[in-house]
Amino acid sequence: MPFVMNFADQDGKNYKESYWRLGVLNISVPDKSASIMFFGYEDEDALASNGVPIAVKQYSVLGESFDFWLAKLTDESPEPLILLCEEYAKKANDIGEGNGRFRSFFSEAKQVS
Repeated sequence: MPFVMNFADQDGKNYKESYWRLGVLNISVPDKSASIMFFGYEDEDALASNGVPIAVKQYSVLGESFDFWLAKLTDESPEPLILLCEEYAKKANDIGEGNGRFRSFFSEAKQVS
């Protein structure tokens, strides 16, 4: 399910309801690594029409994090992988707020169907 959130790009342009979805997932079990990329779109119409993304948010999952998040998957359907990537993104503390505090890039995002 896509994330919907307020987003300001690197040029300062604000997108009040940008839509984000999983775009790329690369997994290397021997290396215990995964790369997760979410693509952000200007709005719901741009997402639905596979428009040009306005931004990309990337995560690297390595070592112990890989074991915790991905190594236990046994279902061959892609849906559990997508849900797992979305959960990882919501819980990643990847944005520094100062004073040693961090939050998820998607902390204020809503999920829509």
